Amino acid sequence: MGTARDFDDILKQELNIHAAWLPVTNTFRLGDYGLVSDGVLVAVGNIKDDFGVNFTQAPGPDVQLDFASKGTSMVRVAGGATVQQFPGSNVDAKLTVEFKRERSFLLKAKLTVSQMQGLNEVAGKLNSVPEWEGRFRVVSALYTGTNCALISSKAAGSKIELSGKANGLQQLDLASAFVGVQVTDRKEIGLEIVGKQGVVGLAMFKLGWFNAVKVLGAGEEMPIETLKDWPDSLPDDI
Repeated sequence: MGTARDFDDILKQELNIHAAWLPVTNTFRLGDYGLVSDGVLVAVGNIKDDFGVNFTQAPGPDVQLDFASKGTSMVRVAGGATVQQFPGSNVDAKLTVEFKRERSFLLKAKLTVSQMQGLNEVAGKLNSVPEWEGRFRVVSALYTGTNCALISSKAAGSKIELSGKANGLQQLDLASAFVGVQVTDRKEIGLEIVGKQGVVGLAMFKLGWFNAVKVLGAGEEMPIETLKDWPDSLPDDI
């Protein structure tokens, strides 16, 4: 799961959240719980469905994901001419992205946030569940992207061409919502999610000492093959 780990590392660096893998096409919900492996949550259920632990949710502040790996180049063409920036007009345009290195990323998305409320109350309810295990992590916030551009390279020299109107590609450049942009050419591209909506990232918590809520940071996760051997007590940053 090299791409998943790389994607997770970027989200930790940029937004201090974990990756929702696969991005956009997953079905994560608030209250999902499970174990983290290679930077991604392996969900086994939901605290509402499995234990009757209810909670309220509320929107959080929007955030922007705007990341390009070192050595990534972008060539912009509008109305048949190369430009430094896309104009806000309706002329035909294209954006060609070239990755100098393998396992590079271009990530652009406006993310809306839905947050679980009353984490301490939720933790208290989970503490009363006999089946609850201290190693479980719980999804406490969803970061959902609209019209995302999430692209990665398989090899050095990978390329992708995005075409549309200049005003649409201008919005993509600004890591904002965009419309009418399509992939018209590609070479050695791995992750390719353009113009779709779905969950991109997750915030999670676990129960710490004395059942206090421990919000998770960027830690070292364990490989998937060791899940059955995980202890109930794990470092706070996993």
